[in-house]
Amino acid sequence: MKKKVIFICSANHSGSTFFDLMLSNGQADIKSCGELHWLDKEHKKFGWEKRHENSMKIWPKYKDVQEDIAKGVDVYKSISNRFGANIIIDSSKTPNWIEPMSIKLWNSEEFTPEFFIIYKTPLELAHSIFKRNMPYSTLKSIYVSWYTHYLRVAYHPLVVAYKDLVDKPKIVLKAACDYVKIPYYDGKERFWEQEIPYLVAGCAETMTHFFTQDSKAYNNRVKYIQNTQARSDSDIAGVKRKYKTLYYDDGWKSLDKGLVDKINGDKDIQNIYRKLEERKLKV
Repeated sequence: MKKKVIFICSANHSGSTFFDLMLSNGQADIKSCGELHWLDKEHKKFGWEKRHENSMKIWPKYKDVQEDIAKGVDVYKSISNRFGANIIIDSSKTPNWIEPMSIKLWNSEEFTPEFFIIYKTPLELAHSIFKRNMPYSTLKSIYVSWYTHYLRVAYHPLVVAYKDLVDKPKIVLKAACDYVKIPYYDGKERFWEQEIPYLVAGCAETMTHFFTQDSKAYNNRVKYIQNTQARSDSDIAGVKRKYKTLYYDDGWKSLDKGLVDKINGDKDIQNIYRKLEERKLKV
């Protein structure tokens, strides 16, 4: 039986990291990897190791993977061998990685690809984008270009709405596990109960759930969020309030009316949104 690589296709800040971790929770032979496309780059120039000092417990293995890649070894084969994984979850948020990797996997004798697409509504994503001081052009580029690409290259994906995953995690997660034929158990959505996976990149806020709130690791991540994502004090308080919960951020409801009208009237964005809604898992 072939091993699996599960791609979680998404925009930035759309729930891919905690979906990734939910799927791997409680399963020793499933490796949550985070955004594997970063292994093609040299992380030191981004200060990755310094920012995520706790990841050094696992990072040496990823350095070995990078060395394997440099020698021409397939990234998934290397991860499977070094981590003992039969199922690898790759939540790289870039179509330019997912398309060539999936093509290689279709031609592989060892692996087969599976696909999820997780998305927010345009207004939900707008809130996540704008509170990080990114422009409208970023919202439109990500939503239209990326999801158009995902819908084209992902073969028979299970499409999941972010809000459905947060509001009805047991139903959505059970369907997702059935879809890729991995075991489901009650409580699997509490991803923070597993051993810390130490992902390549991924959402810093999601990773706070793995540490006690009085720990250095937790507070370092909160500081990182505060320093890099231009959040207000109230947003940081929200990070702490959401600790070890699946929390739906309804901050989009406070978006400026003119901006809401612009997004709702953007035919390109709304066309992709309709396609995602039509194909999503019905819960």
